[in-house]
Amino acid sequence: MVIDLLFLDRFIYSKLQKIVGVRMQIQDGFSWTLLKPFNLQKDLETKRHVMIECNAKLGIAFEVMDECFQPVYHDRRNKRNMIKDIICNCDVSKAPLSSMSLILKSLKGMGRPWLYIFVTISFVKLSIRSNYKRLNFSGFYTVILEREDEIVAAATIRVHGNKLAEMPFFGTRNLYRGQGMARRLLNSVESILFTVGVKELVVVAIPDVVKMWKVGFGFKPLEASMRRDIKPMGLVMFEGKPILQKRIPPTTNKDLSVR
Repeated sequence: MVIDLLFLDRFIYSKLQKIVGVRMQIQDGFSWTLLKPFNLQKDLETKRHVMIECNAKLGIAFEVMDECFQPVYHDRRNKRNMIKDIICNCDVSKAPLSSMSLILKSLKGMGRPWLYIFVTISFVKLSIRSNYKRLNFSGFYTVILEREDEIVAAATIRVHGNKLAEMPFFGTRNLYRGQGMARRLLNSVESILFTVGVKELVVVAIPDVVKMWKVGFGFKPLEASMRRDIKPMGLVMFEGKPILQKRIPPTTNKDLSVR
């Protein structure tokens, strides 16, 4: 796995690595998992079944995001989808690839789950780089919320030392909206960040949901001092969209123990 130490210092990175692929049970039959893409040929330190499961679930997490958001093209000429490149930890492109969502949707109805997983793994392995050189999408993790074995919500996070983490994409499947899934997912993200010692969470909010982030989840407008701090960090931001921040609250999740 490519490690970009511009975004993760060694101490926090080692903590996060201990919980990658570990399914954490929470209340009411829900669970969350921290995911990271793996290169099956190069990653020798992680158990193979963990790598396969992470890569397969990342493919489904992209489908969740694809359902929640219109495609965000950071390179319109080559139709590079930002969400896909963030989930796949992309940086510098080798060659253009087919649409992941079309491949996955076509395979889902074939009744051949092994083929679905194989293509997902192959896609994640190939999608290592993005050809838009001003943006670096390495260092991202994906947090998924599952009800039994179904992924119902997903978020992308990237940690910048212990100061802050960014969360550019956060979405719930249409079928499960208005049922508290966003709250469960955000609580899971905050639990991870608090445990590894991150102090603040930063989100980019579309105007329609700014009130939700502020009133429902306790975010506030970005402070001037924080705005200065994030300038050199290369956060994923969108023109005209407000940036909000939140102090990570203490977690009460005793099941998440990272030493």
